[in-house]
Amino acid sequence: MRGALCALAVLLCGAVSARADEPAAPAAPVKPAGPEVIAEPKPPTMPTEPPKPVPPTEPTEPKPPPMPVAPVLAPSEKPQFAPFELGGFAGHAHATYRVLGWAQPQLQLGRRDTNDPIDLLHKSTFAEHRLTVGFEARRDRLELRFEADILNGLLHAGSNGYVLAPNEQPAGGVAQPDLADPQRNRDWGVNFSSFALREAALRYRTDVGQITFGVTTFNFGQGLASNSGASALDSELGDQRWGERVLRLAFSTKPLLLAIGNDAPDLTVAIGADLVLQDQTAKLFRPLDQWSDRGATQDVANGFILGLQHKTDTHSLGAFITQRTIRKPDSPDVLSGATVPFSTDLKLWAFDLSGDVKHDLSESLQLYGAFEGVFALGDTNYVSNDTCAGVGDAGRCNLKQGGAIVRGGVRNAMFTFDLLGGIASGDANPFDDSIENFKFDRDFKVGLIMFDQVLAWQSAQMVKRASDPLLTNVPNRGVELLSTDGAVTNALFVQPTFKLRIKPGERTSLEFVGSFLWARAPSALIDVYWTTKTGALTNSFGQPANRNYGVELDAGINLRHTLAPGLTLFAGVAGGLFLPGNAFVIDGTGATMDSVTQLKGRLAVQF
Repeated sequence: MRGALCALAVLLCGAVSARADEPAAPAAPVKPAGPEVIAEPKPPTMPTEPPKPVPPTEPTEPKPPPMPVAPVLAPSEKPQFAPFELGGFAGHAHATYRVLGWAQPQLQLGRRDTNDPIDLLHKSTFAEHRLTVGFEARRDRLELRFEADILNGLLHAGSNGYVLAPNEQPAGGVAQPDLADPQRNRDWGVNFSSFALREAALRYRTDVGQITFGVTTFNFGQGLASNSGASALDSELGDQRWGERVLRLAFSTKPLLLAIGNDAPDLTVAIGADLVLQDQTAKLFRPLDQWSDRGATQDVANGFILGLQHKTDTHSLGAFITQRTIRKPDSPDVLSGATVPFSTDLKLWAFDLSGDVKHDLSESLQLYGAFEGVFALGDTNYVSNDTCAGVGDAGRCNLKQGGAIVRGGVRNAMFTFDLLGGIASGDANPFDDSIENFKFDRDFKVGLIMFDQVLAWQSAQMVKRASDPLLTNVPNRGVELLSTDGAVTNALFVQPTFKLRIKPGERTSLEFVGSFLWARAPSALIDVYWTTKTGALTNSFGQPANRNYGVELDAGINLRHTLAPGLTLFAGVAGGLFLPGNAFVIDGTGATMDSVTQLKGRLAVQF
């Protein structure tokens, strides 16, 4: 197949600030000294000569206290539960267990040929769970953090172990690409291939800053490009699954505090080096069942980070710069006809700017706003087409991608009105030497159905058609990157949300949520297989490509109940209705694909 690949996920492993909606963990418990022993009084001693006076010395400035933890690189704090003491360390354990279940019609995924029937996703009911355990321990200036997803994924994908099964690999042929991430496409909820370290890190505080080493997951800003994926049940009704995970060595400090003192502005600077374990584009390790025939490792992604963050009581502003090099497994040179594998890579610089502000209109009413914008530049020979064949430096494709979100609203203890708007660049010309599609982090959720279900599974089916050995000789390099896994890409959207809370602040609280989502594609929504086949911009149903995604209405109820100190139950139900626009036209009459409804149940216990 000679068609271009027009989508590539941006790779951002950023500096981290704790999520605003997660409570900060209180200080680790300190062991009591035990009962006081009362000693018998001693007889008075004989008076002695008074000590000689000590001559006065010049006053000295007090030694500054150790540097506080730099928030730019601080992972999200966890609620305290099960306190313990061991080897001089005082700490606590925590865990979260979550179950999700939802039902929706069999989704329409497109066609292989004009006269063929519409392909369907032959699964309409889903159930998944995630078990996460961890602990935090402190001793003097040293802190240990550990957290892992033990099981994470679908409980039953399908009769063959897949929701959407890949094409069969021909004898002696190239391995077929993954159509979607295994956590949403395979039975990983009962497979220890889903085990993933979220944190296994040491943090040491010095007088001038903090040193961090180990595995960590993180948020930066609003989570647009770097997202921890740690939310048990998101109040916006969408549910996080993954989290960016890296092996990081970093140093963070507050230079103005060192230079000026406690009256200095709160500015944190962080530098570091990363080895990516997993994000939405790179995975260091393959699933366990592929180790025997394909090897244990695949994508090797590393680079450097530089982060800055300024905070006050009413606003914050942060910037983060990432340099990444991703080396992909050796691939056949499809376009030149060569069968000898050669090395491919992706080189990227990403610039992320984020900020937020809040203003109290009264004692009970607050106005707030936030933004985040990302721009990425780079080049690659992993994704290729007729214009940039990916052979030699002259044949590399350029990367120019960008995305942004702005949100604002008003809130008090009883209600919140939030208005979210965003844009992710698309690719207007899939045949040139520039790749311009930007993907939000897949754990940044917008709506229940449009992006997370319809576009996710239609893009996975597009990968299946584009890599079918009956239709193409060898899959183009990077074809699997077309699958979105539910991430927002090639989209301009607006989403107002209203929340009403009953009994806030008490042991039990109930929250009603309603939202409306409108979205449009900056560049026409195309199918690479069909566009290559017809030579024109064409959608997954073989019809001329358009831009209007449509609208979505979502509503839900969230219950939060404190069972005991440190033990919280979350439960909820949610539902949505997606009304497709002309981006999903299915035939020459202008008819669109069927509307999609979804009903979801949600349950989590956190302790």
